[in-house]
Amino acid sequence: MLNMRELWTDARLDDFASNVDRRFDDLDTAVRDLRGEMHGLRGEMHDNFARVEGRIDKLYHGILWLGGGALVTFVVGFAGLIVTQL
Repeated sequence: MLNMRELWTDARLDDFASNVDRRFDDLDTAVRDLRGEMHGLRGEMHDNFARVEGRIDKLYHGILWLGGGALVTFVVGFAGLIVTQL
């Protein structure tokens, strides 16, 4: 069986090291690109959440107005009932 030193020559080791370096450079580039995409998505999500929050606020205000109107209607109705029974 051949010795490992004989199988892995200095030239092969240099090729392997340069290949590993190239792959890590490719990985760095991919991670950098992914970070850029994530930054864009984060801004888009922020805009969408702000829009949803605005819609929820409008719904909340509508519910408050509806509840206030119902309360005023009940108070006026009961006051009218009391006045007519006197």
